[in-house]
Amino acid sequence: MDDKGNPDERRASTQEQHEVGRLPEFEVARKIFEWAKNNLPRFTWGNGKNKGSFFPVLDHNGESYWPISISSYGNIEIQFQWLKTRPPFDSESKRKEFLDRLNRIQGINIPAGSIDYRPKISLSVLKEKVELEQFLETLGWFVEVIKAS
Repeated sequence: MDDKGNPDERRASTQEQHEVGRLPEFEVARKIFEWAKNNLPRFTWGNGKNKGSFFPVLDHNGESYWPISISSYGNIEIQFQWLKTRPPFDSESKRKEFLDRLNRIQGINIPAGSIDYRPKISLSVLKEKVELEQFLETLGWFVEVIKAS
């Protein structure tokens, strides 16, 4: 066997990647990515060996804000842990408002005690058009709050 690995393993990996591209979760992640290009226009990327993630970022007044990360294992992490160090989300009430807006979306139920952590929601919760639109509207609200600060 050469250093390129077993051909059967490479073929299986390619097939898995093709199948992932057809999953509803992949489509949700792609739509969030497309929306973020215009609203949270800088991206940082995780450095996991087997699983990946990306963070859409808004730079404003010398601060960097990343409200979410999206992982290749099908989750969105809400980045309250990092937001609590940046105005105006250093205010507990502002993080709570963000949480409340997220929890209005059917299928999302993040506990109130999570506003200092990185709670996860499944991308599959946003596979329906209405829920995805509400999520993007909530991220739009987040961007407006940052730009107004």
